Formats: sequence, structure tokens, C-alpha cells
Amino acid sequence: MAGSSRSSSARTEVDQATPLFKVDDAQLHAQVAQLEAQRDLAQQALARAKDLALQNASSTADLEKAEAEARSAQAQYDLQRIRLERTTVRAPFAGVVGQRYVSLGDYVTTTTRLASLHTVNPQRASFQVPSGSPAPCPRGRRSRSAWPRLPVATSSGRWTSWTRSCSCRVGRSW
Repeated sequence: MAGSSRSSSARTEVDQATPLFKVDDAQLHAQVAQLEAQRDLAQQALARAKDLALQNASSTADLEKAEAEARSAQAQYDLQRIRLERTTVRAPFAGVVGQRYVSLGDYVTTTTRLASLHTVNPQRASFQVPSGSPAPCPRGRRSRSAWPRLPVATSSGRWTSWTRSCSCRVGRSW
């Protein structure tokens, strides 16, 4: 889908499924309305064909054609409704919106990078430790971290692995 972006916010904490961007959907709204009218017309034609078939005033082929046209019109309508719903880009997970890569009114496609989204729950810390050093983060040990640039001040968790690098998985404590 291509279009121009309409809104987003940077450096804010968002929940999963929160709308981040809205692609201009005016043309899709018009197409949905047109397909809805075509669908309604096909359903009316099907109802008439059924009535005529019950009265033996039309052939079975006419009824089958009307049924096929009604199903086709419904499918086209459903497809366009899905496209319309996809004009809202939602957060796939809870996190903090980082850098925006597009501005209001920019032309975007399905491959355009819009913004970065960073998870804050759980947070992960990873760093290198010189070989030969004692294990500073044994598995299961509790840790507390400070994240000065995030809206959250501190977090705590347990170390999950120890090799030549450490990994810590922490949850929110605020």
C-alpha cells in the first residue's frame, strides 16, 4: 500500500496495538463505498433470481450466475475493507517509539521504514567481559539498572546467561 503519512509521535511510551501512523485513506474510503454499493446491488439481483427460480421463471444458470456475482462482490468488498484497516500502523509490542524516519506528508510504501520501536519490558543488557575475569554476573543473580534516557528511571532483574559476555533480562520495577 502506498500513501502519505499523517501522524506519529516520537519518544513516547506506547502499548501494544497503539496506532503509530495513519496513511492517507481518503481514496480507499471512496472505493469501499463503491464496492459496498456493488455488493448490495449483487445481493438484490441474487434475491430476484432466487424468487424467479422458485416461480420457474428463470433458468438455473441465471441463479448460479447471480450467486457467483454476489460472492465476487462480497469478496472484493472484504478485500478493500482489509486494505482500509491496514492504513493504520500499530505497535506490534509495547515499547518506546524512537527515531522517526518519515515526516508528516511523506510518501510511503510497504517497504518504507517509519520509526524505531524499542522494547522496555523486558529490558536486555549485554556487554563484553575480558577473558580470565571472574564471572561478574552469575546466573540467577539479581541486578539493578539505570536507564537515564528512558522515561523509566531504574529496573531490576536476574542474569540469565554467562559466557564470555553477559546477558541480563529485567522487568519493570516502577
